[in-house]
Amino acid sequence: ARAGWSAACMVAPHDVAPHDARAPPRRAVSAPPPALIALPLRVGPDGRLARADPWDALMRLVRAMAATSQSAWPHAPWFGLEETFAAANRQLEEHPEIADALNRALAGLGVRWTRVETVRCLPTAPGSGERGFRVVLVDGGGRAVHADLALDRAAPR
Repeated sequence: ARAGWSAACMVAPHDVAPHDARAPPRRAVSAPPPALIALPLRVGPDGRLARADPWDALMRLVRAMAATSQSAWPHAPWFGLEETFAAANRQLEEHPEIADALNRALAGLGVRWTRVETVRCLPTAPGSGERGFRVVLVDGGGRAVHADLALDRAAPR
């Protein structure tokens, strides 16, 4: 990640109501897989790569993308979304440009079972340097989960 931003993620994997009743629902093409390889990569007691809940694994991936500069991987600049999150206008509640960028990145990675429905700003203390976002994901069956992503100004490295 580029110096200046660090990321933390809290996952709340439970059903949530649609956040924008005016917009037609965007549907993913299938249901989530039963388990994905966990990030960071860990070897379990059975000698295999550890598995994780797909929603948790996906939000860890979103966290990694939010903390990665687009210049970090020249072959996949769409993966790094640090600049996209940093440029978000705090005066706006909803950020469709971030949702679209996340959806392009997920498509680039071959994730077809979910879409980012919305990305919204969360309230933070004035002058704290923190930036919070709620990311809402919807799978092909209409199940929605959300996670709060907290970005804060870190000391330069």
